Amino acid sequence: MTRKDFIINIIDKVIKPIFYLSFFIYLIFFFKNTIFSNGIERLIVITLLILTGSLIISNVLRNLFKSLWNKTPKKLKSILIFFQKIFNYITIIFFIYIIYNSWEKEKGTIIFFGVIFLLQYFIEQQRKKTENT
Repeated sequence: MTRKDFIINIIDKVIKPIFYLSFFIYLIFFFKNTIFSNGIERLIVITLLILTGSLIISNVLRNLFKSLWNKTPKKLKSILIFFQKIFNYITIIFFIYIIYNSWEKEKGTIIFFGVIFLLQYFIEQQRKKTENT
């Protein structure tokens, strides 16, 4: 095992689960506070939950039906991949919105999660590029 493989393995098996768990807990508190308040934030949070849920469902279905995915026509695949990319970008926009709304309350936590999220995003983009080549 090379050093690069070791670092990727540590990131995948230790750092990612800790990050996802802490980010999930933070989102639960954020959604709880936002849903019980009045204003446009409630609509944005509900929209975010719907988009995130549909993104998760599409990823789960794609992973479960990988053999079916290989038999899907290229035109339908390109349409599904296009919508998945749109959902990914919308999720990033909502994450930036969460950072903007929470900035005054918890700057340290927001900076930490923001940096980790961006690193995770860039690592995934780089991994996708290397898988495609």
